[in-house]
Amino acid sequence: LRSWCPTPGPSGCRGGAPAGGAPSPARCARRTPRDREASSALHLLAQEALARGDGATAQACVRRAEELSRWHALWKVRARQVHETPGEALPRIGLAQLWLQAGDTRRARAQLQALLALHADVAQGWFLLGETQRMERDLDGALASYSRAIELEPAHLLARNNRGTIHRLAGRLELARADFESIVDGPRNTTGAAQPAPQEQAPTPPPPGRGQQKHTPEATKQE
Repeated sequence: LRSWCPTPGPSGCRGGAPAGGAPSPARCARRTPRDREASSALHLLAQEALARGDGATAQACVRRAEELSRWHALWKVRARQVHETPGEALPRIGLAQLWLQAGDTRRARAQLQALLALHADVAQGWFLLGETQRMERDLDGALASYSRAIELEPAHLLARNNRGTIHRLAGRLELARADFESIVDGPRNTTGAAQPAPQEQAPTPPPPGRGQQKHTPEATKQE
């Protein structure tokens, strides 16, 4: 429960089931965000915290409950979009991101594998697959996925940063330096070449307005 609220509640809210066998609010709150009852359980925990004068824990539980409500709202939208348009890439990307946010790499991987089977040229799909593999501590697999994302989109800075970090951790310092320097060099086009900096243009002078004197020969004489 400490990962949900900063301080533990009373002994009756530390898990297990109270009399009658019903799960306690804390037990529900410890579940992953996909549990629809977790948000309600956190509101109950907030009320219990207020009753014992623990305002900090109550606020933390309310904030977490709001986060879970937003997560569920987004999940419903993305899941419906995937169901209605299974061939589209963006809904599956969004759903995979939600599962990664929830720490469920298995479901994230399932969405990404389905996505890449249909759209093997989507760089963001390969990047998120790399994120999934990184969270699973499969750094070799993550390295390959980040590299594929960079092949498809050389300007994908997060993929370059993460690939460079893996190279650095493995002691491949020259490869790491190449990725990090590529980020510092600025945006790149689809060929991987650095894009030229935009040219500065002189500002267009504003038209004369009221109160501004036009410099005619007569006006110069009067001055």
